[in-house]
Amino acid sequence: IIYYGSTKLVQLVNDAPELKKKAALFYSPETHAVSWYGPKFGEDYLNAGAKKTTAGELTDSPSSDKDFFIRPDVGIKLFAGKVMDVNAFRNIYNGKAQVGSIEMKSETVVWVNDPIQIQAEYRTWWIGGECVAVVLYNDRGTIKPRMLNQEDDQELLEEITAFSKAQGAKIPEAEAFVLDVALCPCESGYRGEYRLKVVEINCVHS
Repeated sequence: IIYYGSTKLVQLVNDAPELKKKAALFYSPETHAVSWYGPKFGEDYLNAGAKKTTAGELTDSPSSDKDFFIRPDVGIKLFAGKVMDVNAFRNIYNGKAQVGSIEMKSETVVWVNDPIQIQAEYRTWWIGGECVAVVLYNDRGTIKPRMLNQEDDQELLEEITAFSKAQGAKIPEAEAFVLDVALCPCESGYRGEYRLKVVEINCVHS
């Protein structure tokens, strides 16, 4: 059985021994955590400069109108990683978010970074070392999925596939995974003034 749905479903299956032993589950909380894969990608990771802290420390910090990009360490969507200020995060923390056996606590690890501009975000699907699909996921802040193809997107498709393959080689433990890749501004790199960066690893089940 291969489950497909939300990250909540994946965590619920992971928590249930009877379901887990019947499933082909390409997910573990350890290998889908930022603290595991982020260092492996080095400077190719979009949020390589993020600060590691805890939910408790962040909620205890002084209030500010300054926006940060804040996301949980865990791969499941305990809360959606996005740009927000400290007050907005406090509201999330006080809401006691929980997904299966994983819940928001004072010691929950979160990552904080200055917001980074993204031109577009692509989702690449990898199974057994082969890229099976590349999908435009986010185009200038608008979610409108579209599969890239050789006829219309050959150059971009080749660039994204080559980049994500090189990054996938850094995590040989993963048999099947989804690698999200961003096209973002930089001084030099891919496509003139833009360069590809790893956004995150997702599981193939969601």
